[in-house]
Amino acid sequence: MEYPSQKIISLIEEILPFLTIGNTGLCLYYHEFYKNILEQLKKPHELDKIASDIQRTYAGMATFNDIVIYKDGQIMIDETENFVRLRRALYRACEEAVLTFRKQ
Repeated sequence: MEYPSQKIISLIEEILPFLTIGNTGLCLYYHEFYKNILEQLKKPHELDKIASDIQRTYAGMATFNDIVIYKDGQIMIDETENFVRLRRALYRACEEAVLTFRKQ
């Protein structure tokens, strides 16, 4: 059984390389954000608060949800599809973490 923190860590570790492929301002911004989150998750932490911070990156303009993976001006379709799958899985994992905390 994978612990909620470990699940989120694993997903972020899978997402980070996609953000370096894109090499756009938005990709670079979120790469740094998620590197920071990863460091927080590797120390003692309150998962529900970190999960809520992650969920906030999905709403509004110029958000994590808006990222499409480009290279040399071309959309990288396979990479974008994999990235979107991981991004959705991360949101669900965060949602589960927050809901679990609220039930306690």
